[in-house]
Amino acid sequence: MVAVKQELDFELCKTSLLKLEELWDSRTPTSPGEFLFEGHTGENISYNVYKLSLANLIRTRGTEKRYGRNLSMCPTGFTETGWKFLEAAKDVVRWERAVETIMAQDEPESVRLLTAELFRNLA
Repeated sequence: MVAVKQELDFELCKTSLLKLEELWDSRTPTSPGEFLFEGHTGENISYNVYKLSLANLIRTRGTEKRYGRNLSMCPTGFTETGWKFLEAAKDVVRWERAVETIMAQDEPESVRLLTAELFRNLA
């Protein structure tokens, strides 16, 4: 098996957070199947969920191991910072500006930098 380098995908992170909010609002328990998005492998989704967890935006269940197309990391809830991040991310102009700023840097692989950028000048 050839190892594939996983990459942080800010749009996938945002999609995952929006799905988690939808499930939270409907009081539907989270399951790994809810977070399988077309065009993304289970490994890549798990990697991005793991990065959101490391940035203290969400709580998860699972391990860092990756198992084929299945998710090994599943979001289970938001942290207080995660709720604030999601609300800031819903502002399309703020989101696009923050992502553009982070992608222009030498280290665009940081959810923490994105969080700081989204929270900059937050009223």
